[in-house]
Amino acid sequence: MRPSDEAAHRAVCASKARHPNAAAAQRVADRISSRRGGLGARIYRCPACGQWHVTNSNDKIQRKSRVVRRAERSAARMMDDAFDLDAHGHCAWGCSA
Repeated sequence: MRPSDEAAHRAVCASKARHPNAAAAQRVADRISSRRGGLGARIYRCPACGQWHVTNSNDKIQRKSRVVRRAERSAARMMDDAFDLDAHGHCAWGCSA
């Protein structure tokens, strides 16, 4: 897993409830699904913490969390800054455009 992917997983993990086992997570997923009128929820084992999380099972309505979007914007800004050219057309490493 790339470091940026790992950071994104950890950020999402920190924003979700953790369940110690699949059965506990499934009970929560079933409760959520019944409240949403049958719109499913699924469980998965988190690669960041090793515990279980519940997420929306309908891929069409899944949205990235604000934390992940913020991390992606931050990474994009860092890349932009790294490749900014100075007044002479040189990047931070001395290459020219």
